[in-house]
Amino acid sequence: MYKLVVMACLTLICSISNAQTIKISGVVKDSATNEYIVAAEIYIAGQNLLALSNNKGTFLIENVKKGEMTILLNHVGCERKFYQLTI
Repeated sequence: MYKLVVMACLTLICSISNAQTIKISGVVKDSATNEYIVAAEIYIAGQNLLALSNNKGTFLIENVKKGEMTILLNHVGCERKFYQLTI
């Protein structure tokens, strides 16, 4: 079993500084080999938003509501990760 790491610490991109929704993007890599993880699921609980990482491990989730959230990072054969964020 290998572990996932989200590079760029789930880079937060706000289109407009006072916007009610934001975009969350990042890169998913294997923490042991530094290889990109393809088709990792990135899910924002409570908002029913889901993205899959592409062939370069990158993902983008749009229309994320500001506030407290739990982000779930999952991939077959990997340890599931949970991240708590407040924006």
